[in-house]
Amino acid sequence: MILSTKIKPEIQNFILQYVEILYKDVLTMNDGTDPPIPYQIIILPDDLKEMWIMDNTTKKMIRIYTGMEVLITDAPDEEGYVKIVSDNIPRGYAEIPLKYIKQIGYN
Repeated sequence: MILSTKIKPEIQNFILQYVEILYKDVLTMNDGTDPPIPYQIIILPDDLKEMWIMDNTTKKMIRIYTGMEVLITDAPDEEGYVKIVSDNIPRGYAEIPLKYIKQIGYN
């Protein structure tokens, strides 16, 4: 792989290591031993039809609504918030209280 000479060598090395990790992950994708991916949706209280929260990556407001499919990316923090990704969050992730996320099955 040839990278531009305008990129610092340490950044080039980081990119190459990252690409190698991704390549290995693709080659060893689900061989039947991986656990199924949870199917999770947002369930807001009845008095909330939607909730606007900030996308932490783009710093733009995004709409969260009941029935929206999400995937939790890490464990809850000390305040009970989890990072989620979704098709409705195009360029990043958001943090919402874990109490609004329900697991309803597996994909």
